[in-house]
Amino acid sequence: MEPPRQSVIAAARRLSFREAGAGPPLILLHGIGSGSASWPEQFARFSGRHRVIAWDAPGYGESDLPESESPLAIDYATALRALVDRLGFGRFHLLGQSMGSVIAAAFARAWPERLVTLTLTGASGGLGRLDEAERAKAMQQRLGDMAADGPEAYAAKRSGTMLAEDASAEVRERARRVMAEIRPEGFARGARMLGRADSIADLVHVRVPALVMCGTADRITPEPGVRRIAGAIMGARYVPLAGGGHASYLDRAPAYNAALEAFLAENPG
Repeated sequence: MEPPRQSVIAAARRLSFREAGAGPPLILLHGIGSGSASWPEQFARFSGRHRVIAWDAPGYGESDLPESESPLAIDYATALRALVDRLGFGRFHLLGQSMGSVIAAAFARAWPERLVTLTLTGASGGLGRLDEAERAKAMQQRLGDMAADGPEAYAAKRSGTMLAEDASAEVRERARRVMAEIRPEGFARGARMLGRADSIADLVHVRVPALVMCGTADRITPEPGVRRIAGAIMGARYVPLAGGGHASYLDRAPAYNAALEAFLAENPG
């Protein structure tokens, strides 16, 4: 089970998160279809050696919406900066999944001195490198599906696409439940952010130790694109997770956790 949700006021905005453990901080940033409840396996594995924080991005959980209806990745990264400052962290390990990888990339470029390591999983490059028509089509489909279906129906329809075909019923139910808790306006603002983002433009500046992981059966951010993202980061380690889906932190948790644990142990800061 994940720890209970709590919240703080940081830079005059409410941000919610879940926390467990003690030690060097490890911060987990979820994807667009998830939230702070996404990480039970990581809390179980890492809270014995790390202070693990899983945030709710602005517009998710109990976190205030971004101020702009069309925010940028740096707006989310600035909210993360406010949270870590409020919690009293100096340097920390940062992990971003999917949409969270875009936010993590923006943070790493803006405040590299705050990071011990950077880990990206199911990494998204954003849609900023596509032409305007392609971006508009992709965004409209995502926004239209959520608006038409609502969170419960959207989760029932889409949560399975995040997972490997062999994912257990328990894992499928967790992915569905977390997705069903999405706040539609928070989702919409996250989608608009991704529609303008270009994480590779941020990642070419990264100089901290970096790990990139992707499930080899990921249908949302397929492996060839994630390999290109890894190639943009100087010295990054790439780890494929055999048979894993987009949410490999759930459906390939043992392999995901083992690779992350080894990387953190090699780079304690």
